[in-house]
Parts: sequence; structure tokens; C-alpha cells
Amino acid sequence: MAKRSGAAGLAACLGAIIGAGFASGREVIVFFTRYGTHACWLIALSAGVLALLCALCMDVARRRGTGCWWNLYDGMPPWVRAAARLCTAMMLAVTGGALISASGWLAMLLWPGEWAYPTGAVGTLLMAWMVGRRGLGALGWISGLLTAALVAALLAAGVDRSAPPAALLATGPVSLLQAAVRAVAYAAMNLALAIGVVCRCAQGTGRRMALLCAGLGMALAALLWLSDGVYRQRPELLSEAFPIVRLLARFGRTGFLVSAGLLFLAVFTSLAAVLCALDGAAQGHGSCLRAALTLGPPLAVSLVGFEGIVDGLYAPAGLACLALVFAPLLWARRKLPLDNPRPIQYDRKKRTNDCTSERRPLR
Repeated sequence: MAKRSGAAGLAACLGAIIGAGFASGREVIVFFTRYGTHACWLIALSAGVLALLCALCMDVARRRGTGCWWNLYDGMPPWVRAAARLCTAMMLAVTGGALISASGWLAMLLWPGEWAYPTGAVGTLLMAWMVGRRGLGALGWISGLLTAALVAALLAAGVDRSAPPAALLATGPVSLLQAAVRAVAYAAMNLALAIGVVCRCAQGTGRRMALLCAGLGMALAALLWLSDGVYRQRPELLSEAFPIVRLLARFGRTGFLVSAGLLFLAVFTSLAAVLCALDGAAQGHGSCLRAALTLGPPLAVSLVGFEGIVDGLYAPAGLACLALVFAPLLWARRKLPLDNPRPIQYDRKKRTNDCTSERRPLR
């Protein structure tokens, strides 16, 4: 049973990270492939940082005995607690809005009808909300399907690691330092998006959680290396907004449908993880207000549209998360006892964890 829950947790965390930007190939190109041969060590750096941040979140959650990210900052100075929670909540809302908008555009590609965009956006939002409120099992299965389909699509496209990489940027010392900072920011941003799922996985022994974090880092690195190996031999795709669509276009309509399905699954799993985190922050309120606080902010942001987020927003948002969301957890880890005073409980009937048990008002 523990092995099954561990595998479901690993798949759910990986699915939360593999968003539309990752599955489309845009993130891989922007953060790694365009740096040429340096992409290999940048990927290793980013995956390693993500595994360490994941271990930090799980350790603090286990010591606090909570499965909700909101409670990780209890007992901290008011300004630190407010900054961490506000930064995380705003980033979740903005990213959730972008994902909702992306789901609407995907629906328009497959069904060019008048109501395609609102139907796809609202329908995906409600389905992701229901999945995010459940346990990790459903999200783990969908994430596992996404990962397998993405690997199969990349292998079908062909991988040639010996192909000469086409670097779009200069690779001097200053540029490489900036690339390393961006790789770290990429890891911080993705882990912040998955923080709701990560805290739910903080159960069991420290060794079990360490293995899960190491497995998450290695799985992410493998997927990034595989994707980089595909895109580095096709420089004509490096300026595409959705490289995976052009990559699979050679397979005709089947390739187009596969790429659209991959993007939808990626949007769905990431949106479910985002709504899981927002739902955890909204617990303790009535059901109607809780639903409004969970669904309202990302739905409002989705009205703005989905443009330029990967290239311009991800790196600054990741650095902000590193400073405001994860740095305080290092301080909390030193202050908390090593032994967990009580295990995390998950109520399958209410489909919630114990986020409300230690909820304190934001001061």
C-alpha cells in the first residue's frame, strides 16, 4: 500500500510540474536548449534544486503534522507569513488563469464553434477542481498517462543527442551565470505550483520522502534531457510558441490530435494541482465561499489571456518564490522538532486533509 501511495504521489507531483509550457516544449527551449551544450548541466542543476526544495517542503510539513501548504508558515513573523502566503496565492491564481485560458484555446482548435472557448475553459476548470479535491490517486493516474504519452511522442519524433545544438544565446561567463539563475528560478517556480500536492505527499518516514524527492528530481531530469535531445536537432522549432505541435505535424492529423491531447492533459494536471493548493488555502470557510475563493481568482485572471508568460514571467516569479516562499522554510525547519507530533489525516468522505486543524488568522 505504501509503495502504491508513493508511486501515486510521485506521478501526481510530476504531473503538476509538467504543465502546458513543459509539454509544448517552450519551457525546455527557453530555459535549456537555447544554451547549446550547456543545457545538460543546467538541467541537472534545475532538477537537483527542485528535489531539494521538495524535500524541504515535505520535511517542514511532516514536522508540523500538516498536509496543507498554508500551515507551513504558522508561527513565523507576521510579515514573513503574509509575504509567503500572498506570493504563493497570487502566483497560483495567475498560473491557474493562464491554464484556464489555454484550455479554452485548445477547445477552439478542436471545435471551432461559437461556444468552444467558454465551454472548454469552464469545463476544464470544474473537472480539474473535482480531481484536485480528491486524493492523489486520480491525479496520479492522469499524470502517469500524461508522462507516458509525452515520452512516447518524443521517442516517436526521434532523439539524436549527437546532433549539433543550435545555441540562440551567447555562452560567455555572464550569460551562463544568468542561465544558472534562470534554471534555479525554473525549479522554484515549478515546485511552488506543485506545493499543494507536495505537502499532501508528506507522509511516512523521512527516508520514504527522501526517496520520493530524489525520484521526482531524476524523473524531471530524464524528461528534460529527452526533450532537449529532440529539440536540439530541430533548430527551426526554437522560435515556435508550441514546438510539440510542429514536431508532430509530420504525422498528419493524428499527430495534431496527439499534440492537442498532450497539451490538454498537461493543462489539466497542472490546473488540478493549482486548484488543490488554492482549495487548501480556502479551507475553514463555508462551502460556497470556499468554492468562490478557489475558482474565482484564476477564472478572473483567465479573462486577460495567455501570452508571453513562459518567456517573460516565469524566471522573475521563480526568484520571488525562492526568496519569499522557500527561504522562510529553512528558518522554520531549524525551529521545529525532528519528530512529527501527529500524523497527517485525510478524510476521504469530506475529500479534505487537516488543513483547518492548525489554521490561524493572517495577522
